[in-house]
Amino acid sequence: MNSMEEAKKRYDAVPIPSELSRRVQREIERAQARRRRKRLLYRGLRGGTAAAAAAVLVFTAALNTNTAFAESAGNLPVIGAVARVLTFRSYEEETEDLKISVEIPSVDMISEDFDGLEQSVNEEILRLCEEYAAQAEKRAKEYREAFLATGGTEEEWEAHNIQIRVWYEVKSQTESHLSLAVMGTENWTSAYQETRYYNFDLKNGRLLTLKDILGDDYKRIADEEIRAQMAEREKEGAVYFEDFSGIDENTSFYLDEAGRPVVVFGAYAIAPGSEGTQEFVIAAAQEETDLGALVSLLGMKDEDTAGLFGGGEENWTEDKSFYIGRRFAADVYGTPCRIFTTCGEDKTVESVSVWIVGGEREVTETEADEWEARITDFVGAGPAGDEEISEGGNKNLRWTKDGTAITLHQMKDILTVSLQPAVGELK
Repeated sequence: MNSMEEAKKRYDAVPIPSELSRRVQREIERAQARRRRKRLLYRGLRGGTAAAAAAVLVFTAALNTNTAFAESAGNLPVIGAVARVLTFRSYEEETEDLKISVEIPSVDMISEDFDGLEQSVNEEILRLCEEYAAQAEKRAKEYREAFLATGGTEEEWEAHNIQIRVWYEVKSQTESHLSLAVMGTENWTSAYQETRYYNFDLKNGRLLTLKDILGDDYKRIADEEIRAQMAEREKEGAVYFEDFSGIDENTSFYLDEAGRPVVVFGAYAIAPGSEGTQEFVIAAAQEETDLGALVSLLGMKDEDTAGLFGGGEENWTEDKSFYIGRRFAADVYGTPCRIFTTCGEDKTVESVSVWIVGGEREVTETEADEWEARITDFVGAGPAGDEEISEGGNKNLRWTKDGTAITLHQMKDILTVSLQPAVGELK
């Protein structure tokens, strides 16, 4: 389970604010009931192939449920996909010498004509997975022969517990993109570990590039951000090679839950092997905003917000029966955030929720204090009333400004700001 899903569960447990409309509360309850009932698992068996004839071959068709979700001020989950990832080939082989575990994915496009892209990608993934598994098995056998030839015993070899694994992971999924990682590892060596990333543009039926996401100046934007992050990590003791020459069109990346590219360098690429794989989140420089711009969303027509902050995606409940609003990825005061709106029945924005930290790490007191100071500066006064602290340590601070209620909500690894009209007890 990813960190965002864990954060969602904890956030779901927070009492629903009294100022939310009855309509939103009703949909929250319905959505939670649907999530409890919905468990999709399709299994099927198919014939074996010559390459895996010696293995126990099991084919499954399991709808991947690791889709990206969004949280609005009303805690409404959002899952809207035009693609899914199936495990269509899975097998394990275990002998006295080694153990092999293979899960091969297949991308299934539901509502778009991808002009052969879907088939070509699936064929490539199948070929890469089978080739990696075969080559890894060959390397393990050669290693065993060399080990025994140089004085090692069968008992010592058995203690190595050689394992080869090929599998996949959905990094993120929305209505506009699907980001998939296909991986191969061998527990006795890191030299041959491989990861291949596939980033699908689900609206235009093609694979995404860094240039598509960051623009024509993508190399400069990414290189500057990577070097800045490297410098910060070096202050904490990280070590990098001095000859970093920047990215190119072939540099690996995936998209995170907020739709931002995460550039990935394998072990030994830009740092000693002891530093492991290095990842750098790159935010598009033009996607910046502040509290004033976010407050201005309240009362706007949903269609008028669609192109803001680099473009927003529609948010629906899982069964598409209820339209929630939109989700955006933007820098708020220089901090990459996920922004969600909720709409009324007339498709006007009723609330805005800003996710600063969503379970991926712990919230620091420094950043919580910075956000309190930003809101206080924006409002021109401190929070109203005493700070609310629950038994679990959760904190809530509230402000009002020109008829707008602003709430800063802090948990151990969640930090959000919600904006909505001041009603009820907030008058």
